[in-house]
Amino acid sequence: MYPSIISGNEMINYAFHPDFVNSPNMILTKVVEYKVSEIHADKIEGEHRKNGINVDGQIKWLKFKSAIEYIVLEDDTIIVVSNQKVFKGSEALNLKHALGEETLKDVLPQYIQRGFAQFSDQMYKNLEVKDVFDFSPQTQDSLIAMDLLENSLEVVIDGQQQSVSRVVVRVKWKAEFVL
Repeated sequence: MYPSIISGNEMINYAFHPDFVNSPNMILTKVVEYKVSEIHADKIEGEHRKNGINVDGQIKWLKFKSAIEYIVLEDDTIIVVSNQKVFKGSEALNLKHALGEETLKDVLPQYIQRGFAQFSDQMYKNLEVKDVFDFSPQTQDSLIAMDLLENSLEVVIDGQQQSVSRVVVRVKWKAEFVL
């Protein structure tokens, strides 16, 4: 393996002995696209771009898919309301929803599930990959911050309705690569 001079060191060339290529040991199964940003004597730095698999001799690029498995509404939950007041943990979760007697702990999961789709790209960047060739589904644990549109979620504070502008919550989510 060596840097490609033609691509300005942005790609890597591979060289295999012909006896190895013609053996059953040389079957392409998985491909990882990696953009090299810097080459050092002891390491290569860059960005993992995408994963692919060999399907009947052609590379098929996989799509990243993420979905929430579990929302952790606990001490590290933070709610910011329109007047920039910050509520944390149980104080945040016990705020009354403006449309009834429910608390934020009751209604927050549906808002998070609905808004999680916008996080797919961000979650891909946060994906903790131990082995870039392991394409199996993985469960991750992350804090996510969601900015909400004004008036999309309102709470009652001191008898007045106020918009929730930001929610920070811990989620356990599943990451997988699909065709």
